[in-house]
Amino acid sequence: MGDLIFLLFMQNSISGLQPSADVQKSVIASTIAGATTPATGIETGTLKLIPEPWCQRSLFKGDDFKVSFVEQAVLGDVFAYDKILNITGALKLTLPASIIDAEKTATRNKVRDVITAYLDNLKSQADVVFADIIAIAAEVEPVLAVDLDPDDFRVALNDTEETGRISKEKIEIREFEKARLDNFCITDGVETVQIEVTAVTLTLTTEVTDGVKDALRTAVANVINNFLSSAKPGEDVIYANLKNALLNILVVGASYNVTELTLSAISASDDRTQGTDISTAKDIHVRSVEIAVMSTFAESAVTIIDPQASNG
Repeated sequence: MGDLIFLLFMQNSISGLQPSADVQKSVIASTIAGATTPATGIETGTLKLIPEPWCQRSLFKGDDFKVSFVEQAVLGDVFAYDKILNITGALKLTLPASIIDAEKTATRNKVRDVITAYLDNLKSQADVVFADIIAIAAEVEPVLAVDLDPDDFRVALNDTEETGRISKEKIEIREFEKARLDNFCITDGVETVQIEVTAVTLTLTTEVTDGVKDALRTAVANVINNFLSSAKPGEDVIYANLKNALLNILVVGASYNVTELTLSAISASDDRTQGTDISTAKDIHVRSVEIAVMSTFAESAVTIIDPQASNG
């Protein structure tokens, strides 16, 4: 539902109230539902009303809020959306060395809560500003400092990554979108990204003996198991580099192509999952607060296809 359409319905609902009449959420929701089709109505549980009284006091009575005899409800800012922009990212916290693990966990949860509240309170088409995120996270006790790397961030609509939205300063939010945290790592250390090679297939171009095949399997397992031995925090797993390393194995008498190479990745901090294969050849994104670690790969997991089979 567009902002303009929603605004008209809200104006009709609020403007019809008499002075001192309470604002009832259920009545407003029913009014909008009665004037719209299922395709343009309100998703259950998403209508939020936030009163801004002229003097500070408690207004809420359940989902409704009270209006005094000297007041009349008028419509303020309206934010309507029909898309969720999911944000993947990370924050590095500096915490006192003296605090225990339970306190660290509680602090990380508080930081996540204030960032979630920040996103919930953004106005229509307001960008997500990295400086704002740093500032509100730094206000959480006992956080000493906050580091944020824009390169750690990705955004997606309907599970499809959106490019060109992220700058060094902010994330662009477009019309009818609401920003929401997806996989978001908040840590005071370095977390692991577990990489697993789930499939490797070599297709031979010449006939070889079983001994050469065994040597190939051993060499492939060795390359994979050592591929990330010198990895550093924040270094992506480059798909082409692993594929080329497998192609450059020197086994006398062996000539082959890598026709299948599938990887999966799971971030320990927030269960973020990624995958890549021979058709997509995507790199695995590793945030600055993470380091990639390779799961042990067994020789027996290598599939070798003979020339006749590949031609048949």
